[in-house]
Amino acid sequence: MPTTPESVRSRHRFALIGTVSLLALLTAVQILFYLYGYEFESDLYLHGPLPTITVAVWLTAALGAILLNLPLPGKTLCFELNIRSTMWIDTASLLTAASLLATLALPVLFLNDGGDMLGKLLTSAEEADATAKMMLIASIVLAIPAAFHFILRFAHHKTYPQSACALLIWTAFSTLRVYFDMRYLLTSPRRIMHLVALLAVLFFLIAELRQARGIVNRRFYGIGASLVIVVAGCDAICNLLLAAMGHLSLGSEIANYLFLLTVTLYAATRLHALCTEEKANEAQEADAPSAPAATRCADSAEPAKEEEMPQ
Repeated sequence: MPTTPESVRSRHRFALIGTVSLLALLTAVQILFYLYGYEFESDLYLHGPLPTITVAVWLTAALGAILLNLPLPGKTLCFELNIRSTMWIDTASLLTAASLLATLALPVLFLNDGGDMLGKLLTSAEEADATAKMMLIASIVLAIPAAFHFILRFAHHKTYPQSACALLIWTAFSTLRVYFDMRYLLTSPRRIMHLVALLAVLFFLIAELRQARGIVNRRFYGIGASLVIVVAGCDAICNLLLAAMGHLSLGSEIANYLFLLTVTLYAATRLHALCTEEKANEAQEADAPSAPAATRCADSAEPAKEEEMPQ
């Protein structure tokens, strides 16, 4: 069955609706687990099967996010992955840039706060904190060039691969900071889920970098965006809600969860734009004298062969 513009739009729409539904379901389940089976003082679940159930639920949600995007074409000859800017993408880009700049400002503002985790890490002279401290400083330094990627999106300017690389490196340093921070219990479910959320962002940013370089693969981009929405979105919403209810004191770390929340919004708006983005390409192709639509839209990784001219 040939891939048509309308069929691609329908697949994107189905993936987006399914992804948002998965996010709502996973967030509701995880909040219940936190409220009725978690001990926030020790940062561990109470005795019971909840740790195993949590792993199963998160793996199922991640697998669902991947399966929703498998019907999307990997490479097509008729569509470029050229996502047009919308008001929603612009707003999400600006909010994400602001959250990245907040990851630079808040640790410095909380530097003298003895109860703030990141402020204490910056002033720590302990050898055990050296690696995590170095990762935190590196992420603070890279916050401005990382935010530049979303500022370019907001300004409707061409996105350069360098800005996407800076954002990718910033996320990698943030992930390593959480991994090497020995002040957190290694087996803490909250810490593990936060690491998984950051890894999902890394995967999505690889797709962003490929798109910035003009590499077309709708399936890969859709999987990356859906994983961010489900995994990073759930981690951000859960922690921000728990902080609002008084169960957690995030301090300057709130900027990291705001980043996860805003990048979730950004990924969702990008997927939403893909639900209508092909209409412009379809109109352009209708005006261009070329091969039939069924041939141009066929799923293939190979370029279309030129028709032989009659002798």
